[in-house]
Amino acid sequence: MKTFLAIDFGSGSLKLAEFEARVDGTLLLHRYFLVPMEGPPEPEGEDEEQDPFAGVNLTLTKVLD
Repeated sequence: MKTFLAIDFGSGSLKLAEFEARVDGTLLLHRYFLVPMEGPPEPEGEDEEQDPFAGVNLTLTKVLD
Protein backbone atom coordinates (compact mmCIF):
# COMPACT_ATOMS: atom_id res chain seq x y z
CA MET A 1 0.00 0.00 0.00
CA LYS A 2 1.26 3.51 -0.76
CA THR A 3 2.02 6.01 1.97
CA PHE A 4 1.67 9.78 1.98
CA LEU A 5 3.41 12.54 3.88
CA ALA A 6 1.61 15.33 5.74
CA ILE A 7 3.63 18.44 6.63
CA ASP A 8 2.57 21.19 9.05
CA PHE A 9 4.74 24.32 9.02
CA GLY A 10 4.20 26.12 12.32
CA SER A 11 5.77 29.39 13.39
CA GLY A 12 8.42 27.67 15.50
CA SER A 13 8.19 23.98 14.66
CA LEU A 14 7.76 21.55 11.81
CA LYS A 15 5.51 18.49 12.08
CA LEU A 16 5.77 15.59 9.65
CA ALA A 17 3.59 12.48 9.63
CA GLU A 18 3.71 9.50 7.28
CA PHE A 19 0.40 7.65 6.85
CA GLU A 20 -0.80 4.59 4.98
CA ALA A 21 -4.35 4.53 3.61
CA ARG A 22 -5.86 1.14 4.40
CA VAL A 23 -8.47 -0.77 2.41
CA ASP A 24 -11.12 -0.27 5.12
CA GLY A 25 -10.80 3.54 4.81
CA THR A 26 -8.72 4.12 7.93
CA LEU A 27 -5.24 5.61 8.19
CA LEU A 28 -2.26 3.92 9.78
CA LEU A 29 0.40 6.23 11.20
CA HIS A 30 3.91 5.01 10.34
CA ARG A 31 6.13 7.88 11.54
CA TYR A 32 5.68 11.23 13.26
CA PHE A 33 8.28 13.96 13.78
CA LEU A 34 8.00 17.20 15.74
CA VAL A 35 11.12 19.27 15.14
CA PRO A 36 11.93 22.84 16.22
CA MET A 37 12.49 25.08 13.20
CA GLU A 38 16.15 25.84 12.50
CA GLY A 39 17.15 29.47 12.25
CA PRO A 40 18.41 30.60 8.85
CA PRO A 41 22.19 30.95 8.57
CA GLU A 42 23.57 34.47 8.61
CA PRO A 43 24.53 35.87 5.18
CA GLU A 44 28.30 35.88 4.64
CA GLY A 45 28.46 39.29 2.97
CA GLU A 46 26.41 42.44 3.13
CA ASP A 47 25.50 42.15 -0.56
CA GLU A 48 24.20 38.60 -0.17
CA GLU A 49 20.40 38.43 -0.05
CA GLN A 50 18.94 36.25 2.70
CA ASP A 51 16.79 33.30 1.54
CA PRO A 52 13.43 33.44 3.38
CA PHE A 53 13.12 29.65 3.12
CA ALA A 54 16.63 28.81 4.35
CA GLY A 55 15.40 27.75 7.81
CA VAL A 56 12.71 25.50 6.35
CA ASN A 57 15.16 23.93 3.88
CA LEU A 58 17.69 23.31 6.65
CA THR A 59 15.08 21.70 8.92
CA LEU A 60 13.64 19.46 6.17
CA THR A 61 17.10 18.36 5.06
CA LYS A 62 17.99 17.47 8.65
CA VAL A 63 14.78 15.46 9.21
CA LEU A 64 14.60 13.66 5.86
CA ASP A 65 18.25 12.56 5.68
